[in-house]
Amino acid sequence: MAYIQAMANLKISAIDKLFTAGFIVVICVLNPKAQTTSYKFDFGSGPVKPGYTQILTTTLYSTTQGYGWDFKLLQPSCVDRGGADSLLSDLCFKNGVFYFSVVLPEGNYNVSVTLGDPSVATTNTLKAESRRLFFHNLQTTAGQFATKTFTVNRRNTAITGGGTVGITTREAAGLNWDGNKLTFEFNGSRTSVVSMEVTPAVNPVQVFLAGNSTMCDWATETEAAWGQMFPSFFKQGAVITSIAESGLTTSAFISQNRLSKINSLMKSGDYLFAEFAHNDMKTLTIATYQTNLRNFIHTARLKNATPVLVSPTVRRQFDSSGQERANSFIGTGTAGAAGVGDFLAAFKQVAADSNVTLIDLNGCSASIVRTLGLAGSLPLYWDSVTHFTDYGAYEMARCVVDGVRTKIPALATYLTDDVTPFDPTHPDSDPLIPLSADTSVWHSAPAIVGINKGITGKTNLLWNAGEDQSFYLPNGSKRASPSRNTVGSIKRLKTTTSSSSKSKK
Repeated sequence: MAYIQAMANLKISAIDKLFTAGFIVVICVLNPKAQTTSYKFDFGSGPVKPGYTQILTTTLYSTTQGYGWDFKLLQPSCVDRGGADSLLSDLCFKNGVFYFSVVLPEGNYNVSVTLGDPSVATTNTLKAESRRLFFHNLQTTAGQFATKTFTVNRRNTAITGGGTVGITTREAAGLNWDGNKLTFEFNGSRTSVVSMEVTPAVNPVQVFLAGNSTMCDWATETEAAWGQMFPSFFKQGAVITSIAESGLTTSAFISQNRLSKINSLMKSGDYLFAEFAHNDMKTLTIATYQTNLRNFIHTARLKNATPVLVSPTVRRQFDSSGQERANSFIGTGTAGAAGVGDFLAAFKQVAADSNVTLIDLNGCSASIVRTLGLAGSLPLYWDSVTHFTDYGAYEMARCVVDGVRTKIPALATYLTDDVTPFDPTHPDSDPLIPLSADTSVWHSAPAIVGINKGITGKTNLLWNAGEDQSFYLPNGSKRASPSRNTVGSIKRLKTTTSSSSKSKK
């Protein structure tokens, strides 16, 4: 009898454990915090529209809450203007930058944001994560509202099937890979947000970007690259996912599992844009460089995705007479050695041999620099030779977008309606995109407020070792190649060149 009772107790104990485990699983599945992927936010202190979550000045971000104003002391003021429409009658505003974050799992999300003010004119810019631009200087008059829609990517370093992306220290201080949240930056001389909806994007066309510092998402001013301007030219339904990073060769991109990350996310109908050479020509042979490029092409085609090669942006280099250097991607020395040969020609050869669409960003960017001349092209580059300001990055993006428009008709259907042909011999004037705050200060010291920390008196350590930085200043004197560069107070440098093509807003 004792044996039978013991067995009965054992069965009951086992059932209790199974029930408890099942109960825990059910709770996890039903826990709304664990599964929330859609949000509707009503910004302002007035009545809340049914089905929406109210956001006040005091709604600060926390992982427990799952949303709120991020980076303390930057939150806007929230008011109620009064009126019959509970959604449009209240809002949150600020003259300057503020951030709003939402906890979300890795994925692509459709965003709809309404901006404006019943009483005041507004000017609005929106970026996401590490300064990815979605629209800039959107203006509304008093009583006017504008709704913008787009698709944004939120990611982490984990790779489906195993492994992680080997991100850099610079990236770790940014917002692209910072765990489980999607961050929006509102900016402008008078920015006013009324409402926002975030929902999972169903099967969007993904455009993956693989490249180096001329393409990547720079987290802080004054650096910028064309890849982070690229999203502003696309409608909802297409999403730009940049895995590019400063300083990378094709080999480093592959060894850091970045191509593996792309491969884990890529599906039929997607695109892979690759732009390399600036760093490859320092350490790789032509043969290795071309083999790696073919690896990118092969990876895309195995997923029935479309590879696109984007030739490397021109270096701004002139001789003492003001003549532009025609090709800065030729390394001299013993044939077959690392860094020797014409890497630009090798890039184009791979595109031709593999029957891959080539967007000639090198030619387009060279035309812009040549048109603006020695002094006029200086505002495009924050380091005067390779890396771009917002203005330069925006013009480079215009080149790539025009390549999409003319060479990739299926993807061109996702371009925004205000995209027009771009003539690099008539570049745009500076789009004056509002400067972001340096949010990296909160990653290491949450109590510090540092608006635009890193612009004034910044010591920049991001020069690529060994890069040819020699160039001639506007006065004709040659500047030596520095190992680090101290950037003074940022100034908007404008050209007087007028544009016959519409600058896409």
